[in-house]
Amino acid sequence: MPKKKKNYPKNNKLNKKIESKINLLIKRGKEKGFITEDEILDLFPNIEEDIDILEKIYERLETAGIEIQSSLRWDANDEEIKKHLASIENKEIIDATQKYLIEIGKYPLL
Repeated sequence: MPKKKKNYPKNNKLNKKIESKINLLIKRGKEKGFITEDEILDLFPNIEEDIDILEKIYERLETAGIEIQSSLRWDANDEEIKKHLASIENKEIIDATQKYLIEIGKYPLL
């Protein structure tokens, strides 16, 4: 049975905006070799309201060979965290909550 075509928004401006954000994710992913869930949420804060677009993002990233990683990696070591933080574009300031989550991510759950 042929695949059913997905119904993406018909508004061309919206499509171009979505495509440009997806292309930005692909560019970032190629530079680092992966994309985090947080990076997707930064560009698409209400993505849970449009699962079709989320599927399109995942398909495009997979086609480009870019891995999507969980925002919190329990097995990350200090070097991996430092490397990831250094790779964040524009050296965004990380708030206290994010620092806390990174720190507790170093230790296994009880």
